[in-house]
Amino acid sequence: MYLYNVELNYQPTRNKNAAPVTLNIDMNVFKNDFGGTYILSRAEISNSKDIGLELVNRYYDEESIYTIYLYKTY
Repeated sequence: MYLYNVELNYQPTRNKNAAPVTLNIDMNVFKNDFGGTYILSRAEISNSKDIGLELVNRYYDEESIYTIYLYKTY
């Protein structure tokens, strides 16, 4: 499933420094109806703790065009 946020442009970019975004999602639907466990994001999710997400890891490499944030539901 792909989720798009109006705060973050969906078009490819080489901007590694994406500003944190707010994710407006019903986590009960994500977890229970869709079986969602993980969320990958190219921007930090500013309200992650409020919606029940734990940052698992941040993946970054000088050669990469993005920093990737991996979150897990709890």
